[in-house]
Amino acid sequence: MKNIRTAAAVIFLMMVLFLPSMTASAASCGETVSQNTAAELQAVDYGTDETIGSLLAPSRYSGVD
Repeated sequence: MKNIRTAAAVIFLMMVLFLPSMTASAASCGETVSQNTAAELQAVDYGTDETIGSLLAPSRYSGVD
């Protein structure tokens, strides 16, 4: 029984020590993705890009179709 308690305590301690580092890593990763996405969206020229133009062009379908 003492071995089980010791093992549980060790596992709990490891979780407490590693959880903040995983959270910080995920936050920095999310910030990096956010910055890269903003840079990519700002780099697109919405007035002359043919791909964007074809996506935004009016279609023959109406809203009720």
